[in-house]
Amino acid sequence: MSKNNSQIDWNSRFSAQASWTKPLREYLLSQLGFTKNSRILELGCGTGIILRELSNSLGCNPIGIDFDFERLRISQHFASEPLLFCADGNFPPFRDECFDFIIFHYFLLWLKNPAFLLKSVKRLLVPGGSIVAFAEPDYKSRIEYPDDFEKIGSLQTKSLIHQGIDPSIGRQLPGLLSAAGYKDIQFGISGFQKPVNSISMDHSSEWEVLMNDLKIIGKSSLLTKYKSLDQEAIAKGERVSWVPTFYAFGKK
Repeated sequence: MSKNNSQIDWNSRFSAQASWTKPLREYLLSQLGFTKNSRILELGCGTGIILRELSNSLGCNPIGIDFDFERLRISQHFASEPLLFCADGNFPPFRDECFDFIIFHYFLLWLKNPAFLLKSVKRLLVPGGSIVAFAEPDYKSRIEYPDDFEKIGSLQTKSLIHQGIDPSIGRQLPGLLSAAGYKDIQFGISGFQKPVNSISMDHSSEWEVLMNDLKIIGKSSLLTKYKSLDQEAIAKGERVSWVPTFYAFGKK
């Protein structure tokens, strides 16, 4: 989730993050009534991973905004390209009441004032429209096992805080939506399931980001040791690394 190293393959990284929450996202899409006619805006859309997913699964034409032009430019390499705008989510360039759904995914944690944004974008929703936070992590509840990995987990969280995240944004979602005036709010924690004794497809992506995060705070020298320990723990079937990730939604 780091955002400072341009050497990271961000499309692959965002694809990995989207895969973690896809089952929950599919459930929420059904529960909240997303259809091919839904007018959808994604805030902080990155390289358009979720927008392309929605376009393909629903047959709709979602819109995305992100302040990082280079990430938006990456989306041009894909055949299914949604409509994208380089803009500040705090001041979205759209008229009032033009969207049925506003969505975001690993987004609020990077904001200095998420309360302001949630109030600001409310005007864009039609009456009864929904705002949906598909995923916001809670690093203060991070679990690393065996215990040796608590140090490297703590250092990565420290680096992310240094880069500007709010480590407890997940648990704040219900309160933030309530304070912004949304109604019928519900929230929960995304499911977590993975096999033991195997290296997941996103393992290299995780280590790439970890390397970047530890480099930022001058702790990259620890990586060789911990990568070896990580592989040993995976082989033994005992490795656990989990950041509880909240979701929430509410209506205008």
